[in-house]
Amino acid sequence: METSTVTALFALGEIGRIFFGIGYIFGLTSTLLIIGSIIGMCLRPAPQAYNRTIEIMTIILVIGSVLITSAYVAEIAIAYTSNRYGFFTFIHARYGNYPFNGFALIYWLSVFSISAPQVFWWGRFRRSYLAVLLIALTTSFGIWYERLVVFITSHPDFVPSSWQQ
Repeated sequence: METSTVTALFALGEIGRIFFGIGYIFGLTSTLLIIGSIIGMCLRPAPQAYNRTIEIMTIILVIGSVLITSAYVAEIAIAYTSNRYGFFTFIHARYGNYPFNGFALIYWLSVFSISAPQVFWWGRFRRSYLAVLLIALTTSFGIWYERLVVFITSHPDFVPSSWQQ
């Protein structure tokens, strides 16, 4: 019996749903910042309310990146402290045989997508539409690539119920 990705995601429990929601807001905010920064570059001079909205969205992105970082740390800790099958699943999902998969690429994309928004702690970067555009592009690319990997590695072979054979 195959397990769908949605079932696999919601089988994580309440904490899994919370982190999935945070990831969704994180990805949506970075996508909206891409659109907003392009519009902001076209509006010269941009209205003060528009600039403030972009600044607030960058702060939301920083908060989201801190929360996503805690999800990554929790995932690594749970995999490390779980039984050998859980740890095998965690490692095999990163070192798998997929041509576009590989631990180094995923790791650095994930690290960069959660660390790049940290430059928004400085107001100079929050007010620069070019910096907002570049960081939102890298964040969006990293979060959507990670979701692609989540869907691909949720193949039934990674579900413990298929290991009985």
